[in-house]
Amino acid sequence: YLRLSDNLRAREALRQCLPDSLRDATFATHIKDDLTVKRWLSSLLYNISDSGDPAANPDAAAAGGVGPVVGGPGPMVGHG
Repeated sequence: YLRLSDNLRAREALRQCLPDSLRDATFATHIKDDLTVKRWLSSLLYNISDSGDPAANPDAAAAGGVGPVVGGPGPMVGHG
């Protein structure tokens, strides 16, 4: 879902059909100790929110479009 949320059309679809269990606290106790999964879920929820949509929030896009991530810095992609 997170990778799909990078695509504008997929993001629009996810806003409508993302399972409620990912939007509420259903998995909170299961992922509380997994910082990576918490980051992924936080990023997904941000991406599908109006705040994560560059078209809905041009100021955020101009500033880099990076939203808040629960638990620390963003994903460590391409490092190493």
